Amino acid sequence: MNDQYSYSINANTKYCLAAMSQKPLPSPATRLELTKKFLANTSIPEAPPAGFDALKASSDELKKYGLPPKPDATANPQRYAKWSKYLSKPLTFVAPTLKIIENDRNPLAQQLVKVKNTATSSNWSGIVLTNPTPDKYTAIEGEWIVPNAYPNSTDANGTYWVATWIGIDGDGTSDVLQAGTDSYVVVSNGQIVSQSALAWYEWFPSYPVTLNFAVHPGDTIWGFVEAESATTGYAFLENVGAGTYTSVTFNAPSGVSLQGNSAEWIVEDPGNPEVLFPNFGSTAFFDTWAYCGQWQNLSNGGIAINLVEGGDTLSEPIDETSTSFIDVYV
Repeated sequence: MNDQYSYSINANTKYCLAAMSQKPLPSPATRLELTKKFLANTSIPEAPPAGFDALKASSDELKKYGLPPKPDATANPQRYAKWSKYLSKPLTFVAPTLKIIENDRNPLAQQLVKVKNTATSSNWSGIVLTNPTPDKYTAIEGEWIVPNAYPNSTDANGTYWVATWIGIDGDGTSDVLQAGTDSYVVVSNGQIVSQSALAWYEWFPSYPVTLNFAVHPGDTIWGFVEAESATTGYAFLENVGAGTYTSVTFNAPSGVSLQGNSAEWIVEDPGNPEVLFPNFGSTAFFDTWAYCGQWQNLSNGGIAINLVEGGDTLSEPIDETSTSFIDVYV
């Protein structure tokens, strides 16, 4: 990877209705079979030996131990500074225990309408890049704070759920390669019973897969997702405060290949009728970068997406800089 980046924002760029070439959602049985085969082609890296120094490691050693590739310090000093800061500290590798989340959620952007450099969607809130120049998007990274979910103003009984993730594709395509965290709150008899969070990765239309990697509301997560080829993916998550990380390498579901037309940092309403969208307060995304033959950040034509359901705005990104923004519950 060439770790160069450029700044070419054009706020006057005009966008039209997204061309949604998405295929119909496969049946739950089909998705489950796809995911079982998907898991069979998942590889778990080795734990690094005692005293391992990532800053001095070769590219092959970093890959062997499931760590993100080393950025070019000259071409991209911002990315290198963050990478070296986090990997210079002792980290504990958590070998993931993989478990399928059988939920018929559709993570692709729904009812996405773009006008100029803003957009609305019925399930996405955040920022998306749709200008892969000179090549398609093949990697994305960023940090985010795991939201703490609370019941919304209705205080209805049930399970509330919000997903926070980074990914490639899903904006006008039928694939999305992603990794992130879910935040839940369960309400019974008008009282909060539990609040929790979990980490996962996914290559749609396979189901998401939990990693059995400890995350909690308020934790800062560093995520890196890469398509090593059109049909091979890699996902890395570090819990910055805990000093732990996990990662996996996997093949795409049968019949799926990366399109690389978009890269995104998203707060998602899973939209399943059995769950409710919570009041998550806010979450911050920062150190946001995507690779498409060169490293881009949000200044490269980032489109802000507001999550709108039934005419009501539920969440929106604010306070955008070239590498960060805050997504807030409205």
